[in-house]
Amino acid sequence: MNDLGSRALTGLRGMAALLVVLHHLYLREHLQIPLINTLAMRGYLAVDLFFVLSGFVMALAYGSWFDGQWTVRAYALFMSRRVARLWPLHTAVVLAVVGITTAAGQTGVFWPKMIVANLLMVQSWGWSQVIVSPSWSVSTEMLAYVLFPVLAAVTLHGRRRVAWAAALLAVVVLVACMRLAPATGAGRRGALDIYDNWSLLPAARCLAGFSLGLLTWRALRAPAVQRWAVRSGTALVAAVVLILALASGVPDGAVYVALPVLIGSLYAGAGPLQRLLARRIPVILGTLSYAIYLVHVPVLEMTQRLVGTAPALLVPVFLVAVAGVAAAAHWAIEQPMQAVLRRALTRPWRRRLSVP
Repeated sequence: MNDLGSRALTGLRGMAALLVVLHHLYLREHLQIPLINTLAMRGYLAVDLFFVLSGFVMALAYGSWFDGQWTVRAYALFMSRRVARLWPLHTAVVLAVVGITTAAGQTGVFWPKMIVANLLMVQSWGWSQVIVSPSWSVSTEMLAYVLFPVLAAVTLHGRRRVAWAAALLAVVVLVACMRLAPATGAGRRGALDIYDNWSLLPAARCLAGFSLGLLTWRALRAPAVQRWAVRSGTALVAAVVLILALASGVPDGAVYVALPVLIGSLYAGAGPLQRLLARRIPVILGTLSYAIYLVHVPVLEMTQRLVGTAPALLVPVFLVAVAGVAAAAHWAIEQPMQAVLRRALTRPWRRRLSVP
């Protein structure tokens, strides 16, 4: 395992979370910086970066578990770990939003089916709306985990032509999502800005990106691809191309091509971008990225109520608040509850499996 590459991917996750935060500031017209505005407007594509990155990391960590010899117990251990990773903080934020909304006298906003679907993390499987808006992607990630043995069998362990067919299918699904997604007015900023929880399109968007992440890991194991990816400047060039594409209005489908290239080369290489993203601040942001992602919209709404909407005051107060709330949520809820749930859920399966 490439330790520098792993830390760089953690730093990349932090940068993606920050871009999502800037995107929601942009949507509320709180950003007044032209270049940042341009990038922030395309910030929804950071979610696709998360999807591809998640598939890559799952292939790295768990791909060998499902190589054709896997068992139900291995699957149960895998799912136990993923639930322990995502569910505690997600549930805490959902319950906090429901509680604050109810305490403010806004009754009838959330109905029982909606609350249950969100607590089970199935809200964006075409069944319900979200209570915490960014959590739609967390729900679709959970679907990708449920389907992981099948996805891994096809993308990681199938024959080469099957993997090529899977890659083609993922591209077709992404194109279909962009074509079929209904226009949602000013709330939709681009072809891949798809988050309507009453359809299966957000889930399809996630599964396609996740599968491309799995395929990126498979491709990286090919000697020719690896030789190209480990070159010190490959990741930096991919990042520059990605930023320029976002800033210049290149269509979403074309921007997407840079995501697997950036992730694969960032993990494999040891160039200047890897060293930059592996530094302390990006890694801390990456460690807090899940908390930042889940809490930033509720914190933004609370900050607006407290200080108003003037950007000069709102933006710095909000950024400090989201950093503080995310850090507190990570250390007080996410990390300890993940450890408790991981021990409780995985102990029955670990005794029967020779896995770490």
